[in-house]
Amino acid sequence: PLPLVRGQGASAWTGTMPMDTSASTQSLAGARVLILDDQDLMRRFLQRVLVGEGCQVETVRNGKEGLQVLLKQDFDVVILDLRMPEMDGMAFLQEARKIWPWLGLIITSGYLDDRDVEKARRAGVTRVLPKPVEINALLDAVRAEVRLKSERTRPQSADLFDRMQYQLGVLRQIG
Repeated sequence: PLPLVRGQGASAWTGTMPMDTSASTQSLAGARVLILDDQDLMRRFLQRVLVGEGCQVETVRNGKEGLQVLLKQDFDVVILDLRMPEMDGMAFLQEARKIWPWLGLIITSGYLDDRDVEKARRAGVTRVLPKPVEINALLDAVRAEVRLKSERTRPQSADLFDRMQYQLGVLRQIG
């Protein structure tokens, strides 16, 4: 199970979300991951772990940069901090979900309160990892989100897939 965290520090309430255990054996080779965090050390740590698992990783410092990168490239999963300058993680979540509803989102944060968790859940986030991030929990969360994105984007018909591809092309031209 993946931790869903409320509160801060050692007194934080931690709940769990059931997860398919077969996800822990799934390869991450080729998974495309975007990391948004204003802390250089955290970005480099997450990048090193994920590249070591075969992921293609891009990193940015805030939500504004994240949206700019998303307009140019396709990603399976976005790992983001909530507290960042210029555009914080919550504002990024709201904008990203409007355009890319299938995108896998994982929050990592050292400072979460009940309102943040509830807003994130309303935005479709099911995986929240406390900082410092535990490597196995991170990898399990990324595997699960890659699998879910695949399910979300499996076209119900060729027409739907064509429309999704067209819309994505238009968004990339605008950006």
